[in-house]
Amino acid sequence: MLYRRNLEGSEGVLGVDHPDTLLSMYNLAELFEEKGDHSSAESFARRSLEGYASRHMTTDVKDGVEQLSDILRRQNKKEKATALEKMYLP
Repeated sequence: MLYRRNLEGSEGVLGVDHPDTLLSMYNLAELFEEKGDHSSAESFARRSLEGYASRHMTTDVKDGVEQLSDILRRQNKKEKATALEKMYLP
């Protein structure tokens, strides 16, 4: 899968918290969600969100929270989605 190879390359060359690496994680979460692999989507969405937050990338944190919250809600994890939103959004 092209996105996964891109992520592996980014992690190796740029590091796990580089914005391009985090974007690759975000994109992989989208792809896995579209394919119905909610567990993988959640994992990549969570990793990208945590990276965005650690780098104080405000707009990307907002997008990441929305992405992960949607994934959690599709898995009937509404309480976790709400807690996530309260943690990250004003």
